Amino acid sequence: MKVKDIIEVLESWAPLKLQESYDNSGLIVGAPHWETNGVMVALDCLESVVDEAILKGVHLVVTHHPIVFNGLKKFNGSTYVERVIMKAIKHDVALYAIHTNLDNVAWGVNGKIMEVLGISNHVVLSPSQGLLRKFQVYVPVEEADALANAVYAAGGGKISAYEACSFKSIGEGTFKPIEGASPVTGSIGKQESVQEAKLEFIVPVFACQAVERAARGSHPYEVMAYDWIELGNTAAQYGAGALGEFEIPVDFMSFLHQVKSKFGATIKYTKPVNELIKTVAVCGGSGS
Repeated sequence: MKVKDIIEVLESWAPLKLQESYDNSGLIVGAPHWETNGVMVALDCLESVVDEAILKGVHLVVTHHPIVFNGLKKFNGSTYVERVIMKAIKHDVALYAIHTNLDNVAWGVNGKIMEVLGISNHVVLSPSQGLLRKFQVYVPVEEADALANAVYAAGGGKISAYEACSFKSIGEGTFKPIEGASPVTGSIGKQESVQEAKLEFIVPVFACQAVERAARGSHPYEVMAYDWIELGNTAAQYGAGALGEFEIPVDFMSFLHQVKSKFGATIKYTKPVNELIKTVAVCGGSGS
């Protein structure tokens, strides 16, 4: 398989457009067309990780933390970051990071923390804004369903736990083909009137290109009439942290022991509370 095949799967799960502005997730070393016979996964891209990948003949390492956050000015091996990059390039090992984009999906890092804690019914703690667009397109009525299905398949029309969402209104579209046009219907120089459907879809920013491409591929006209509108709506399934509830409330110390046991970690805590704990908020990484 190729590196790009694995990247497509990862980015369908945690799109790069969801990463924070300071982050450097994505393909850091290598090319999408490189071949790989497997994947090595690690938290950090240490020198020992790349050494093991080389030893095992693996040509793709996927880590949570990016090996490079800021630009490097030299490659002389004086730091472990430089040595990792040099070694990866020399041995055709691609390095890919899936960092804050994985933090910012409901089913990512925070969703996994909730799963380990035994909380299945949870939502995003701080939903993101600015991630949604409205796609409006005009199409002959008889072609509306086919175009809508193409948009759905490309990632449009999903709202929270619902999919295949759209709004359709019927109206009259007018146009006059001029010299150079190749109209599907109508004649050059003659005003035309056609019954059309206006379709509206909510689309996440990372699916906009695919949705527009799918709509163009399904649209019968030479020129597709459409609009993109930026929305201020929050995107319920994208953002930082997670918030959920235990089915059965637990006391404070029992909760601490549960966290310590399930995560195998040393924990710090504030003054214990006397009330039972039912609602829990989590935020993975330094985002807390």
